[in-house]
Amino acid sequence: MIHLRAPLRARARSFISAATWRLAVLGLGRKAQGVEIASMNDVSDPQRSSDEEESRTEPPEPPRPRDVGVGLVVAALALPVLAGGVLLFVTSFALSLAISGGTVLVSALLLAIDASRLGRIDLKGRQAESAVILFVGMCLLWIVVYPIAFFRRKRFEGPNLGVPAILVTLFFVGGPILRAVLVAPDLPGCDSREVVQLLDQVIRGTPVGAKARSIDGHCEVSHDQVTDRRQGQCVVHTDGGEVTVNYLVQWRDRDKGLFEVLIPPPGLPSCTSREVVQLLDRVIRGTPMGAKARSIDGHREVSNDQVTDRRQGQCVVHADGGEVTVNYLVQWRDRDKGEFEVWIIP
Repeated sequence: MIHLRAPLRARARSFISAATWRLAVLGLGRKAQGVEIASMNDVSDPQRSSDEEESRTEPPEPPRPRDVGVGLVVAALALPVLAGGVLLFVTSFALSLAISGGTVLVSALLLAIDASRLGRIDLKGRQAESAVILFVGMCLLWIVVYPIAFFRRKRFEGPNLGVPAILVTLFFVGGPILRAVLVAPDLPGCDSREVVQLLDQVIRGTPVGAKARSIDGHCEVSHDQVTDRRQGQCVVHTDGGEVTVNYLVQWRDRDKGLFEVLIPPPGLPSCTSREVVQLLDRVIRGTPMGAKARSIDGHREVSNDQVTDRRQGQCVVHADGGEVTVNYLVQWRDRDKGEFEVWIIP
């Protein structure tokens, strides 16, 4: 056991107390620093956590709808209805095709412009088809893509016109088909394009048509409602003059929409017809009496023998020596070829 003296004891006690005080001060400083750090963390961490919590709980604000109006879509919806109503009364295939194609093109253009104005991001932030894709799709497959364009528009703003678009599509496409099934077709007119084309082929297969330079003047003379037969007339221009051709348009098979164009056997021209007068003038001027003729007129028909199909006419030749009455006959040379002849009766 060590025994310290009194002065040494006092010094040891003072050293121990000083060391203890320093350690106590150092510990308090560390505690204070820890409190300060903790307090700073306590101040900063709640703010950061609250911001993070807010960012997690609040969803991103959806894009606001664009107010583009419904004028274009209403026009695109009404156009097929009007066109479908017109197609119910159109009989020409070319005109029906033009109306249908124009309706598809214009309605596709209107909906594409409307889609372009709405943009590609809908109200839920999803990306939709572009306006170009919609336009091409409607041009290629209108019956499918046309209603889709209206359902696509509902994702951007109201009203929902998808169901009316489906009804319009069915009316535009199914209306003419239903009419063709339920309503019998009308006989084409004598001046319609399909009749004129078929008549041209028939005429050019005849002896008159072989000499034809052109065929025009198509018109309808009559329409028999009972037999549903049309009678027309046209003019064939040949090197030898003009020839009037009568023709008939009638059904071959109405259920199938097949019609035919017939040229009936020609009737013997009258004594006062233009072709008979022209031919008679050449015959008279080939005689000694005709060489002195100044003019020939007064053509009239005296009789028409239905049995022999022969006509007798009369005209007056004005010559220097006076007037001479000439009697003449008009009869067939070859009826199948439409050739007739004029004789002067002695």
